[in-house]
Amino acid sequence: MAATDPNNEAPIKDWRVKIVGYRDQQANPSDWFVDTPFVRDVAAVQAQLSAPNMQASGGGDETESLLDALFKLAMMEQAGARDAEDAGRWRERGTSIRAIIFLTDATFKTPMTIPEAAGGGVEDVKRIRLTLCSTPLPSARGIESNFGRGYGKTSTLSAAQALRSRASSVARGKRRRAASST
Repeated sequence: MAATDPNNEAPIKDWRVKIVGYRDQQANPSDWFVDTPFVRDVAAVQAQLSAPNMQASGGGDETESLLDALFKLAMMEQAGARDAEDAGRWRERGTSIRAIIFLTDATFKTPMTIPEAAGGGVEDVKRIRLTLCSTPLPSARGIESNFGRGYGKTSTLSAAQALRSRASSVARGKRRRAASST
């Protein structure tokens, strides 16, 4: 996170990242979702990305379980306001920006098939407040056209652009709330 804003300061000062892999849940029920802990340094992110279980393999059919993976990530537990930071849980909602950056070379399948979301589809994932950043590949365009301007936000901006934009939006909201409470 070395990029700087116009004041020569890093726009994101406190960050955590987790790398998650997903495949076709029906074709690989035991290992379709690869989860890792949240980490804070670039070397740890690179290690997660280069892990053998993160390599593309298998498949053969076009659609993958992206919606299931987004649902599973969005519904992941969060820490409470007074809890110590936990590498396996989101920070408390409202204390940080939650963004999912997904890279894909395949379209998503519907309906969802994981037990907690079986039968669900795009509308169920749209109800979850997320910032989604996708690759500008034809396979990701299905997400953009389906999600559009629902509760979530999708973008083919670079991850850094999307996070800076979301951070600015959160900061404006905090300033407005502070001004209205005085």
